[in-house]
Amino acid sequence: MGRWGIGARGLVFNIIGILLIIAGLQSDPSQAEGLGGALRELQAQTFGWIFLGLTAAGLAAFGIYKLAQAAYGRIQTPRP
Repeated sequence: MGRWGIGARGLVFNIIGILLIIAGLQSDPSQAEGLGGALRELQAQTFGWIFLGLTAAGLAAFGIYKLAQAAYGRIQTPRP
């Protein structure tokens, strides 16, 4: 779940980065979008509802992974 979730998170961040680059190249800061803009861009594609559903499932998997990591992860304290 962790790999799939991290991959979906990376996909969303890449889309946000592309949108920011486009806004920078066009010198129009009003086109700079965040997470909502990235998800709207996915939804606007031909099979956008499929992409949006897979991304949502991936982000949910990332959330479950982080919850499991918080519950069962161990923090190593440095020894002097």
